Amino acid sequence: MQWDGNSKRYTTDCKKCSLYRKIDGRELCGWGVAFKYLESVDNPQKCEIRNRDPPANQPIKYLEEICH
Repeated sequence: MQWDGNSKRYTTDCKKCSLYRKIDGRELCGWGVAFKYLESVDNPQKCEIRNRDPPANQPIKYLEEICH
């Protein structure tokens, strides 16, 4: 699946998540089959997916290799 340009809300758990990345000044969530740009919000909530098992192939890791 290709990245579709969607974003997701920044949560209180993002910075301590193993799939959080900051690449080229943009904050990204790498959970799932496509990364998402994180949008800042005034009152961040807890992450709804933090306790789920991430997929085996995580595109964010490949993106990180390419960009660094």
